[in-house]
Amino acid sequence: MAMRGRGVAGVWPVYEDFKPNSEWQQDVHSHSLIISIPGFMREQLRVSTEGRNIVRVRGERLIAGNKWSRFLEDFEVPENSDMNSIRAKFHDGALTITIPKKTIDKPHHEAREEEKQKHVEDRGKEASSSKTKLAGAEREEAAKEERMKELPAKEKGKEGKGKEGIESSGSEDGAFTKAVKGGKKKEVIESSGAIAKAVKGVAELNEERKLMVNMGVAVLVIVSFSAYVTYKFVAGDDKK
Repeated sequence: MAMRGRGVAGVWPVYEDFKPNSEWQQDVHSHSLIISIPGFMREQLRVSTEGRNIVRVRGERLIAGNKWSRFLEDFEVPENSDMNSIRAKFHDGALTITIPKKTIDKPHHEAREEEKQKHVEDRGKEASSSKTKLAGAEREEAAKEERMKELPAKEKGKEGKGKEGIESSGSEDGAFTKAVKGGKKKEVIESSGAIAKAVKGVAELNEERKLMVNMGVAVLVIVSFSAYVTYKFVAGDDKK
């Protein structure tokens, strides 16, 4: 670093050299060099590249009077660094230099092999997915067939229970009783035969009423005729 000239009062500046603390960090995409230089400002720092893989950082600042603080450091960067894309940022007394990693192009045959491998893996995943779906469909179809087989048996069971639950009373009027499970009260439902018998009973009752009326009329006629004959007989005796 160049020495500063003599001051106005003819006093030469005095420099105090120091070595700042630094560390390297990296992630997937870049390398980062962090340098701790408290007390400096951004305008007092210089960052440059030297050769193929050297980053040079220097800085100087006035402490008091003719006393200056300065440093000069060269840092060797990793081989896979892109020296044309270096970025530097200064904040709170720390200088961060970020150097992106180079994108290494793989040989053509390696790229082809990776592409084939990826294609095989994708086909394997598709085949596994298809097998899983097919197995699920087969299980569902088997379950449907099983339910279809069980359905007639259930229907027969229901029909048998229905037949056992209904008992015929055997009465002449055609009425039947429906037995309720658990000894519940039986309900009597009149059939069409009972209704026909009721209609027949009403008709017979009307016939009986007609017969009674006819008999009454006949008796009345007989009584009237007897009274008439008696009257004639008595009238004939009076004339004699």
